[in-house]
Amino acid sequence: MDWAHMVPSKSDGLLLLLGSTALAFHFRTSWEDLVRELLQVLHKAAAYEESPLSESEAARVEEELVQVRLQMFMKLAHVLHHFSFLTMLVGLADFLRGPSWFSACFLSLAVLTYLIYQLVVSGRVAVKHDATLKLLCVVLNSIVLSALLATTIFVEKDSVAFLARFGLCQGAQILLGVVFAQRRTGALALCYAAAFTMSTVAVLGQEVLSSKFLLEQAFQAAIAICLPSFVEAAIRDRIVASCRSKDSDSLIYGFRQMLKGICDGELLLDSGYRVCGSADCLQRLLVTKEDFVGRALQDLIDGKDDIENFEKFVAAAEVIADSPEAAPRCLRVPLKAPCGRIVSVDVCHVPLPQLYGQKSLHHLLSLTEDMDARKEPEAVPVPPVTSDLPQEVQRPESVRSAASSDTCIEFYEELAEMTLIVNGSTELLDIEEAHLRFERQTHQAKFSMGMPSLKRFARPLDWHGIDVALRRYARQVSRGGAATEKVLAGVKLGVPGEPRKQLLARHATLSSPFVRTAPDEPVYLSLHLQDFRGERLREPEQRLEGVEEDRSPQAHASAAQM
Repeated sequence: MDWAHMVPSKSDGLLLLLGSTALAFHFRTSWEDLVRELLQVLHKAAAYEESPLSESEAARVEEELVQVRLQMFMKLAHVLHHFSFLTMLVGLADFLRGPSWFSACFLSLAVLTYLIYQLVVSGRVAVKHDATLKLLCVVLNSIVLSALLATTIFVEKDSVAFLARFGLCQGAQILLGVVFAQRRTGALALCYAAAFTMSTVAVLGQEVLSSKFLLEQAFQAAIAICLPSFVEAAIRDRIVASCRSKDSDSLIYGFRQMLKGICDGELLLDSGYRVCGSADCLQRLLVTKEDFVGRALQDLIDGKDDIENFEKFVAAAEVIADSPEAAPRCLRVPLKAPCGRIVSVDVCHVPLPQLYGQKSLHHLLSLTEDMDARKEPEAVPVPPVTSDLPQEVQRPESVRSAASSDTCIEFYEELAEMTLIVNGSTELLDIEEAHLRFERQTHQAKFSMGMPSLKRFARPLDWHGIDVALRRYARQVSRGGAATEKVLAGVKLGVPGEPRKQLLARHATLSSPFVRTAPDEPVYLSLHLQDFRGERLREPEQRLEGVEEDRSPQAHASAAQM
């Protein structure tokens, strides 16, 4: 061995000095970024996460990640199914032109790959679990590694064909690395690097083991390790964001449903204070069927001062929302109905940042009507109605009756008939029975006073139980059963015109006395309510003046001895 050639020259020393300086400068400027990226690749970046996942969230993320991998593999299988068929045809042509051990081995591996993808695409092999992906990861990567080892064992000095097979195996390695989990492809990347090096040396000789070749293999291994890690990290972040968005939407929906049970309604506003989604509470409070979606809430507030107070109230609540312990603030706001009626409501405000993935701020309001501050609507003068009573019964209008004649007339479009049983023997002509008949004209919200429904008068908290009981009884009637009456527990119904007052019926019976002549006829039920009286007050005990009963234990003991 000539040791003289191994002595470093001046140019080598200068190159080493420049390389060391450049390497030191590079690590000095990018050391923190390099450490962070390495920690993320090795799944040790938990310290850099702002909000670590809980056990349930981590389980959900892993489950969703497996589903994403399954979808990616199935889509890749539909593409590689055709590509593996072309590879099999090329391998068959090479074997027929020049039969050899290597061409036979390559053809066998191509046929095996095609059969695997054919079974997966046809559905004969169901890929629905992570365990199946693990098995396919091992099998498919083993096929690619076997092709590289076959090049080493059955040496062929055809450099052009080797480079083609070399590129084919590199592409397969990257595709399989992206689809399968990173923890499975990290160790395989080192196996691929060793197999690539061995096959290259076997075909092209040891002369190819230069610094450029080793750099190329290191770069190939780095891509095979980092690319799947980056793809999985990006998918994992998107899954976490999607799961948290779904949880937030579910919590907001549940919170809005709860608000309907504890107040008169809730309202969602966008960043411009325009109504989003449903505005049923506004229609109920303002007694109108007008659609308020997309309309600014300031248009419904009565008075410029109240509008300014509302805007300041919302702006102040946005600042206080930074404190998690702060309770929602409340403001009384007067709303003006289309008919001129003023409704005072107590408004509580909660800001909702980044709702539905948007960067703009949304606002959730709870509305509670102030019954004491209710104002009467401005009456619309109408011409006096000519009475059909006999002339001798009519009296001249007094000052009060003349003033009260200027009132509002309500039109009840779907009220067909009203029958009143009046006791003519009483002084005030008592109405002892009333029968109302309604006819639905449309299912759309066109009428301000339309067909009444049981859901409208039932409490939101009681509606589910009432709905289940009545529909179960209706199904029994439709099947020819339920001939006997069913006794229900006490029922609370809302008083018409008084949204915060409830009417309690202590006794309720459900029956269906109507005869059905055809199966397609509607099922009519009779809900009979009784006992609307309040709780009976206990009568005070009658005591004799000057006589008191001693209820102490000593008195009872002495009475027992007597």
